[in-house]
Amino acid sequence: MKPTILMERFPYRFMETKKRGWIEKYNIHTKRYSHMYEVDSERQMATLLEDSEYVLWLDPENPPCYTRNAVSNPYPKL
Repeated sequence: MKPTILMERFPYRFMETKKRGWIEKYNIHTKRYSHMYEVDSERQMATLLEDSEYVLWLDPENPPCYTRNAVSNPYPKL
C-alpha cells in the first residue's frame, strides 16, 4: 500500500494508509522525514489535523505547546 500525505505543516507531515496513520517529523541534519508517532484512531488524526498545538504535545523533543499569556475565566460573573 502506498502512503498518502494528508497534510504538511512544517516540520510535521501527516501520513496514512488504509490500515494506519502516523506523523513524520523533518530532521534538519539528515534532511529527511522520520517516523515520530503512530496515530491510534481516525478521531485522533482528525484532531491532529485540526489542532496545530496537539502535535507539539506529542513531540518527544517537548517543544512548548498550549502557551498563553493569560487564562480567561470561562464562567460568567454573577
